[in-house]
Amino acid sequence: MIVISGSQIPLGTLFLNQTTYITSESPFAVVVADVNNDLKLDIVAASCDANTVSVFLNKGDGTFFNQVSYATGSQPRTVDVADINGDGKFDIVVANSGSNAVGVFLNGGNGTFLNQTTFGTSSGPYSAAVGDVNNDLKPDMVVGNNNGNTVSVFVNKGDGTFFNQVTYAASSHPRSIAVADVNSDVQSDIIVANQGSNNVGVLLNGGNGTFLNQTTYAINGGPFFVAVGDVNNDLKPDIVAAIPDSNTTSIILHG
Repeated sequence: MIVISGSQIPLGTLFLNQTTYITSESPFAVVVADVNNDLKLDIVAASCDANTVSVFLNKGDGTFFNQVSYATGSQPRTVDVADINGDGKFDIVVANSGSNAVGVFLNGGNGTFLNQTTFGTSSGPYSAAVGDVNNDLKPDMVVGNNNGNTVSVFVNKGDGTFFNQVTYAASSHPRSIAVADVNSDVQSDIIVANQGSNNVGVLLNGGNGTFLNQTTYAINGGPFFVAVGDVNNDLKPDIVAAIPDSNTTSIILHG
């Protein structure tokens, strides 16, 4: 037995039973970050059918205050956080699939957020990820457009706004996006889960925030989510894809 804070937990038990918090309708994506700079991690959730993004501030004891919700566009499918305007506070980015736009909520201080500013995408933006794609130390946005079969790149102007999208061809139904340096050239590349094509695409960074044509890697089904990390401790990033139709997860090891 391990005694933690006076409670006895059997060896091998890693987690306690869940505690649930009420969201708006159909929470589709979630991210954890300190949005009010109190050194405690908060929760940000996108509710697809309610057209809202909700913020749960951390009380500091493992529990959270009730949600505060902010209106998004139609069908927010993905949420990410980053300091978009360089003020030292996390802002919120959502992919509004039904509105063909990505929304940015700038942090107004104390964990509150301003109304979203939207930036037009191609058809059906299903996922959004934030990363510095042109090495200017400002977070840019990368969006997977599910209906447009494209990937959009929005370069950050540095004032909380972005230049218009530059689009690159993906395969059929790009559902999920990740941004990572997969070829060790100190430039962020794009990894996309192409659900309709049963493959994962990699768009290598060509410099200055531009990208080469994708290279695809076949997998056993239509990938819905993709993540990047070193799963075999060889110091090279590998790709992990979740495939709902086959109830499997595929791992593509770096060569």
